Amino acid sequence: MSKERDELVLREARQIWRFGGAETLQEVAAKGAHMTQTTRISQPAPALATLRFSDVCARYECSPEAEANLRQSRWL
Repeated sequence: MSKERDELVLREARQIWRFGGAETLQEVAAKGAHMTQTTRISQPAPALATLRFSDVCARYECSPEAEANLRQSRWL
């Protein structure tokens, strides 16, 4: 019996190292993160880079507000 795997492909991905203004990643996906010294968001990966993850545990859809917020790199 084989186990079926979910796969997640990310393009123009950013890494969130830490965030302020939210307690969970679900809240970051809903509202974004504060522009504070505690928030660290990387530049996006090159457009040609694709990250693949198997055995995905969770995936959060971002609200339009959160997406606009999280597209701003912060490394204060």
